[in-house]
Amino acid sequence: MVMKAPADARAVPVLAEPRAAEAEPSALDRVRRAAAARERDRIARELHDVVTHHMSVIAVQATAALVDGTALPDAARRTLETVRDTAREALSETRIVVGRLRRDDETAGLGRLDDLVRAARRGGLPVSTVVTGTPRPLDPRTSLAAYRIVQESLGNAARYAPGARVIVEIRYGPGTLALSITDDGALAAPAAPRGGGAPAAPRGGGAPAATRGGGNGLVGMCERVTMLGGAIEAGPRGGGWSIVVHLPYGPHDAS
Repeated sequence: MVMKAPADARAVPVLAEPRAAEAEPSALDRVRRAAAARERDRIARELHDVVTHHMSVIAVQATAALVDGTALPDAARRTLETVRDTAREALSETRIVVGRLRRDDETAGLGRLDDLVRAARRGGLPVSTVVTGTPRPLDPRTSLAAYRIVQESLGNAARYAPGARVIVEIRYGPGTLALSITDDGALAAPAAPRGGGAPAAPRGGGAPAATRGGGNGLVGMCERVTMLGGAIEAGPRGGGWSIVVHLPYGPHDAS
């Protein structure tokens, strides 16, 4: 929030340089917004680097104990399951908070797709990209929506299917921008969590493929796409998961 001075705080008129005086609030606002953005980024980094790391360790250790502890008493197994599920929920909520802190980032857009892919790869997620058609300048809203959809999809793949191979396809069509993010669902057992998520149980044993569509992430994607008049399809595919989005070019997209 930008704090403004009270109405009477500038009661003394400045007559010598009216243009400079008029420009001052705009410059000050820009400085304040930049400072606020830096602070949000700092908090987001701390949450991601510290909180998610520790919660990930808890989730990984609980999952490993459940996998290895075949002779665990029922009470101990239930306790470990509670610890694992609570850690995963905390990770999910932290990711949402981090996303909200960063959602006003005016530089986010498809131009930063390579940054997303590099970050996912550093986290151990094998990601490849395919771009077809002739890239074109996009309306900022379209570009931001595409970026967030890819970001959320990679985060979900890391959370529900760590180690899965992911293909991100961007197609510049004549009237729409098409996005496809597909993973093969191959789970490495149990791997360190990727991108702040916890390892998922294998297909058939805990449900990642069947339950991916139930979270806030997909709801948020649907809202973004609907606001832009686009279409989205999401669901299991070939043992993994697929998101396909079509976004119409906005009125300000270059032809």
